[in-house]
Formats: sequence, structure tokens, C-alpha cells
Amino acid sequence: MKVLRYIIPNQAEIAEVAKPKIGANQALAKSIVTNVSAGTEMAFYKGTAPQINSNIRADGLWEDAPNNVTYPMQSSDPGVWWMGYACVAKVEEIGSEVRNLQVGDIIFTPQGHKEYQVIEDNYYKLPANIKPEHASFITLTEITFNGILDSKIKLMDNILIIGMGTLGQLLLQMCKLSGAYVIAVDYIDNRLNLASKLGADVTVNSKKEGDLGERVISILGSGADTVIEVTGNSKALPDAVRCVRKEGQVTVLSFYQNPPDTFNMGREFHHNRVTIRSSQIGGIDPAISCQYDRARRAESAIKLLQKMNIDALISHRCKFEDYPEMLKTMANNPSNCQSVIIEY
Repeated sequence: MKVLRYIIPNQAEIAEVAKPKIGANQALAKSIVTNVSAGTEMAFYKGTAPQINSNIRADGLWEDAPNNVTYPMQSSDPGVWWMGYACVAKVEEIGSEVRNLQVGDIIFTPQGHKEYQVIEDNYYKLPANIKPEHASFITLTEITFNGILDSKIKLMDNILIIGMGTLGQLLLQMCKLSGAYVIAVDYIDNRLNLASKLGADVTVNSKKEGDLGERVISILGSGADTVIEVTGNSKALPDAVRCVRKEGQVTVLSFYQNPPDTFNMGREFHHNRVTIRSSQIGGIDPAISCQYDRARRAESAIKLLQKMNIDALISHRCKFEDYPEMLKTMANNPSNCQSVIIEY
């Protein structure tokens, strides 16, 4: 079968490996489409991900570990979660002990860019009325919905979203479903134009309009109730803190690869009693764990996908064989890419 291989940073190829065999409690599914998670995947493609030279201990602390992750790496390697985690596939074989799947079922599985997926308990059966391309956004929608839950957004809140890539555009649509007033911030005009089409009340180009905190005050009369930071650039964190109201919250969905150059924590952060909250897909706020588990979060994501404009988020499609070239395009011209769908 065909799999994706990163040979060295910034160099990828499609490789051939043996088609996997399944056990009695497994199924085999052929990929239909996969969705590209540009932040995480590009960090490993380019060799900038912190996990490459760091190790996460069992107690949660990180420690320096040179060459903790090494190249080459490929999407069929065990544990390589960072080479794709959003696949829609069609079941072709089932093991003798499998009871919940049938040949022909269409499923979502959070697995990588490869031609075939081995399915055990890592899947969702999809309703017939959802398009495979739309279903490939399930993980991204779970990430953003988790961010909404962590942000504790209330009806009619004033929300500032910094970073209008795919995650930002999904957050925007969810916030509008709650009745929020949303200011969308980016430095790329085509992303701001898309945000306007998807319902942003105001868009702000952060490179053209000066001090972001002053701009937010001029629009709202105060800081935003909640700021959601999703640029992936740690330099945006000080701006996010400056833009939130007193006692407000900054929710960080970004996967930072470097610390901010400067962050004067003795100013707005300290005196305005600002909360900075990390939101990461691996956990659910304990305060609502009696309401939400991962199964309900996934069910909610599937329902949300059917309420939002997903087609508008797809900027590129390519065949799996052409994905190495698309990776170069994404690395060299990220401002021209929104979401990328890979077809098999």
C-alpha cells in the first residue's frame, strides 16, 4: 500500500509498504479522503516541532532530549500520530470477531495519510447524510469545539479570534451559532475576506491597523469578554492578553513551537487579573466532565459540521500521489492555503 514518508525535514515522498493484515477483532478500511492539519503536520514536516528534541515525561514535565524523534518517519509507523489524524475510509474486510462493522461501512478514523487503515476501536460510523470531505473535519471540529467549551462562552458575548486559518474559521462559525459578536484578526486579507463571508462582525488586519488593543477598545468600548488565540505564533499571546477585558480569559488553542520574544506580564496580565487557559484536544474541562466525555464531544462535532459552511474552508484538493508537492506549496506559501483535502 502507499504511505507518506518524511525523508528529512522539508522532503517527503510516497512509499510502498506491505498491505496490513488484520486480526480477528480488527477491520481493514481503504481511505477515501484525509484532511491536513496544517499546524501540527507542518511542524514535523519542517522539523520545528518541539517533540523532535524534547521528551514528555509521565508526570507531565518536558525535558530536553536531542533527537527524541528522528527521520525518516512514515505514516504507517506505530505511534506516528503527527502524520495525519483525520481519515474517512470504507470498510473492505472485517475480522471474525467484529460485530459493529460491515463491509461497505463509511467510517471516520483519526489516523494518518496512508492508503489503508487498520480499525479496532478508533473509529466513528458516519451517518449517510454527511459528505466524506466534510467528515474529514471531525478532529479539527472537536479541537475547536473543545476550545469553545474551555472558553465558557455565553450567549451574546464579545469574542476576539486571533488567527483565521481553518481552526479560526470553525471557531468563528461556532461563536456565531451562540449569538456572539465576533472580531476576526489576521494579517492575510483573503482569510479576513472569508471570515467576513462566514459571519464575522468586524475584521482587523493586524499588520495594517496598528495597536490591536487600542483597535479592540475602539470597537467594543472595552476589552473582549474572551480572546481565542489560534495563530500558532507565540508572538500573538501578548496581544491576546492586551485585548481581553478585566477578569477576562484568553484561550490558547495554538500549538506553539517557540516562546514569545517578550511578554511583559507586569502590565495587563497582572493588573487586569487575566486568565490564560490552554485548550488541547487530549482533555476535557473537569468542571463539565459529568456532561461531556469524548464520545459526546465527537457526536457534537458531527452535528456541528452539518450546521457550518465547510466547503468554504477547502482551498486545495490533491491526489495522495501528489501530496509531497502540496507539502512544498503549504510550506512555501502558507497564506494561499486554507484546508487541504487528499483524495485516494
